[in-house]
Amino acid sequence: MKSKIFIVFLVTFSIIYLALSSSLAIAKTYYVDNNLGNGLQSGCSDNNNNNGLTLQSPFCTIQKAANSVQAGDTVYIRGGDYNERITISKSGTISNHIAISGYNNENVVIDGQNSIGSPNLFLIKNTAGPVQYIDISKMIIENSVQNGMYVVDGQYITLNNLIIKDNLDVGLNLLSSSTGSTHDVTIKNCYIFRNGNVPTHGDPGLKIGAQEAFNVYNILVENCVIHDNAVGSGHDGDHGDGINPTGNSSNVHDLTFKKVVSFHNGASGIGVRMGKNILVEDSIFFDNNINVDEQKANGNLINQTAQGEGHGIRFAFDPGQNITVLGSISFNNFGPGITLDNMHVGVLYNNLVYGNNGNNGGNRRVGLTAQGEYLSLRNNIAYNNNISGFGKDLDL
Repeated sequence: MKSKIFIVFLVTFSIIYLALSSSLAIAKTYYVDNNLGNGLQSGCSDNNNNNGLTLQSPFCTIQKAANSVQAGDTVYIRGGDYNERITISKSGTISNHIAISGYNNENVVIDGQNSIGSPNLFLIKNTAGPVQYIDISKMIIENSVQNGMYVVDGQYITLNNLIIKDNLDVGLNLLSSSTGSTHDVTIKNCYIFRNGNVPTHGDPGLKIGAQEAFNVYNILVENCVIHDNAVGSGHDGDHGDGINPTGNSSNVHDLTFKKVVSFHNGASGIGVRMGKNILVEDSIFFDNNINVDEQKANGNLINQTAQGEGHGIRFAFDPGQNITVLGSISFNNFGPGITLDNMHVGVLYNNLVYGNNGNNGGNRRVGLTAQGEYLSLRNNIAYNNNISGFGKDLDL
């Protein structure tokens, strides 16, 4: 009898020990340096004996580190130009994130020129399921032939202190697979500019969701500057916004934009096409829709035709639900400063709208226009807009 009790105790102890050993596994710190920090690719190869665990024995490529990490690990990238395409497919856990960051204040550039592989320069995706609990920070992502950064089925992702620029299509694209979802993504302290300048059309700097109604929700964008996207492109109204959330109210929802500055984009500063539970707060939108064809006679301007919509802030839904704009400024846009089309529950409080041309195909020549039901407007100021401060289609 005693021997049986001992065997049961031993088995139980072994199981507990193995479980604790797994959960208490020591997190590793990896280093990447493509030539001891001087940014040269020549002569650098991962076909060496380096284990990546010290500054003196770093991996050569970021991808090597991305393939090596487990939950709780950290990757530091030394300064330099990295001509490689990167795929993050590993996941952390709620208590042990995977962190990938530039080292100290060194300048890390992920450059799509001369790189091979997927056209997306920095991809967060795993075809077998979601990628979770990843923190990416302190790097420049540029010159992709398609998206700069592409997140598919990413969950509990933090993107901090990134510069995403000069990519041919979308700068930062958040999407999901048809059966998965992207959610709980935080984007903060990022600069997204000069993306989407395709000659035949324009693409936004930041795109959230798609018209195919994939599942993207619980997204926070904070303290970001987004500008000069889709400049000079012959685009239609669905392209060229600084920020472009697109989907439907059941699939793209709970989006928050705080302290965002979006300006000098080819279409609108933010152009939201379908969704619900969306907040824009303490943000600034100006000089949007710069792709304007001008007609002159004897040196005098007689007509302007916009290639895109040119709103500072636009919500266009069928119908939109629970839309809130607080404490924001929209000025000097070619179209209206703020537009709410076909809203169901909309709140506009403490906003300033001025100096907007309000010329959007001749039908919205106003600073602020709102249409729908259960709309609440308080303490807004609209002045010095092309025709009038407020549209005539308010239905309160």
